[in-house]
Amino acid sequence: MNEHSFVKSFHKRLHEDIKVWKIYDPYQGGVPDALLFGKNGLACFCEYKYVRSFPKRETTIIKPALSAQQSDWLKDKITRDLLAIVILGSQDGVVIFGNPDEWDNGLAKKEANILTAKEAATEVSRLLGVLGSAYKLEIQGVSPESCRKVSGKSTS
Repeated sequence: MNEHSFVKSFHKRLHEDIKVWKIYDPYQGGVPDALLFGKNGLACFCEYKYVRSFPKRETTIIKPALSAQQSDWLKDKITRDLLAIVILGSQDGVVIFGNPDEWDNGLAKKEANILTAKEAATEVSRLLGVLGSAYKLEIQGVSPESCRKVSGKSTS
């Protein structure tokens, strides 16, 4: 298996209510592989990586091979209150890195939550609100007046 076949297989395991946008942008470096859309406006940028196998020793660090551009791009989205994760697959299982410290520094194998691909897809589905109630959202009301101020256009 390679990264392409892992991603394709992983997307098939996601809940049917999740919509996947496979991103291809030859003009901007660092853009993640996909944007996953869930319920209630939840969306998550996902960067996928694949290695043949995880290390044998429990103390060895598992770390996705992100470029500096990829890491910076994902960090920028988190500072804008958007969800961003890195999913590292292997024949041994899947590790989901949920924050910049984890994907930049890695995790010792004994600290990493190594999931099956099905379990990882279930976790991502929960994150995006299509399984269970992982998040309770407070919906902010938007008035026509505030829209006019933002767009600079009159709706009259």
